Amino acid sequence: MHHAGELYGYFRALARATPRVRVETIGTTEEGREIILVSIADSAVLAGSLSYRAALARLADPRRTPPAALLNHHEFPAGVECAGELERPAVSSRRDVSP
Repeated sequence: MHHAGELYGYFRALARATPRVRVETIGTTEEGREIILVSIADSAVLAGSLSYRAALARLADPRRTPPAALLNHHEFPAGVECAGELERPAVSSRRDVSP
């Protein structure tokens, strides 16, 4: 079994070796240990992820997001709409369901 420090070192070595891996510290545990986030993707996707984070931060801040943007965002269903999106393929593929 490997210790966290060894694993973190491995991921950091990967990040130094290729633009397809990024390692970020996202916090610490209650014991003061580091928590990392390892992102592995195409370098263009990783470069664009900062803009995605900025957009998500704006959406998450109710002081900066109009209510309509939260309710009508066409790409990301939320709440009951999300449940419906998940349910639709399961229901439509069942043959024993009559209208």
